[in-house]
Amino acid sequence: MFSWFRRKRADAGFGSREQAKKRLAIVLVHDRAEIAGDLVTLLRERLRGVLEEFVELADELKVEMNTAEGAAILTCAARIKQLRRRSSLEMVG
Repeated sequence: MFSWFRRKRADAGFGSREQAKKRLAIVLVHDRAEIAGDLVTLLRERLRGVLEEFVELADELKVEMNTAEGAAILTCAARIKQLRRRSSLEMVG
């Protein structure tokens, strides 16, 4: 009878350990995201400037930075209204 209690307690400890690991991973991702906030803002501004040399954007540029499997992933999404003509590109450059 006591072996049943010991086994249940050991199983509960393993589950708690795995839950703690998952919580720690979530906290680390959140901390990294907080640090990257200013970086994402700077990236958005610079990417928008570069893109506007070649295309006319329809609306706001969306930039996100996430982490997965220990690597940072930068995602950029832009709705392009129209491409700039070659003659207007030569004037910009």
